[in-house]
Amino acid sequence: SNRGVPVEGKTYTFRSKPENVSILHDMGVDIVSLANNHAYDHGEVALLDTFEVLKEAGVPYVGAGHNIEEARAPYIFDREGVKIAIVSATQIERTDNPDTKGATETTPGTFRCWGNKLQQLLDAAQDAKAQADVVIVYIHWGTENTDVLDWAQLDQAKALAGAGVDLIVGDH
Repeated sequence: SNRGVPVEGKTYTFRSKPENVSILHDMGVDIVSLANNHAYDHGEVALLDTFEVLKEAGVPYVGAGHNIEEARAPYIFDREGVKIAIVSATQIERTDNPDTKGATETTPGTFRCWGNKLQQLLDAAQDAKAQADVVIVYIHWGTENTDVLDWAQLDQAKALAGAGVDLIVGDH
């Protein structure tokens, strides 16, 4: 987006020019996750622009949306008759009022899975399982600059595996 203003008080804020979306095709990207702590760095207007730019470029995205229903929705690929569902969420910004807004019934944002919102991710994974052969959950989580898993990652991974997720991918 070229619009919006940086979130006040946030140390690092990122955005990219809309024309840079072509780089995703050049790199062979099949899908992007917007479930992270930078998707809202320039506010709601920039997030909405991001949805539109990706849509116009034909790049599917998960992990954020115009509302919670869209943000939690899986994207389903069909590869040689195998349906693969991808769901994405973030548990970074472990506060009740994060800089990166979570989507609600009526407002855009990311799909958050911190604290009591974990159940929404488990439900989304089970909904995806009903539609696909393989379910991948991609989570933006953990502690930056370390390869040591924290208690929340371990707890969430166990819960996701118990919900039938086939592959859990995490990053920070």
